[in-house]
Amino acid sequence: MSLNKICFLSSMHPARDKRVFDKEAVSLAKAGFSVSHLCPGKPGEAGLERGVRILTYSRPAGIKGRLKQLLMLYRLAREEDADVYHCNEVDSWGVGVALRVLRGKRCVFDVH
Repeated sequence: MSLNKICFLSSMHPARDKRVFDKEAVSLAKAGFSVSHLCPGKPGEAGLERGVRILTYSRPAGIKGRLKQLLMLYRLAREEDADVYHCNEVDSWGVGVALRVLRGKRCVFDVH
C-alpha cells in the first residue's frame, strides 16, 4: 500500500504555523510526499506554498461553533481522501479517530 498523500488536520494551528507547517509539512513535501494542510483561516491564505497545499476553512465562534468545526473538518478531511492524516491537537485527534474507525484511514497523533 502506498502512503504518498499526507493531510495535516488543524483545528487551531494557523496555515503557516512554525512547527506544523515549517518543520513537518514542508519537510515531508521536500521528501516527495503530496502534502496538504486543512486549517482555519481566510480564503486568501489558501494555496500552494513550499510544496504544501493549504486548504482553509472559517472557524465558527463559541462552543456550538467548535462542534460544527469538528464536523466540517471531518467532512473536508474525508473529501481530501489522504493516505495518512496527521493530527496535532486534541480536537483534530477526535477527527482522526473518526477517520480511522469510519473510513479505515491511517492517522498519526502528534503529542508534544
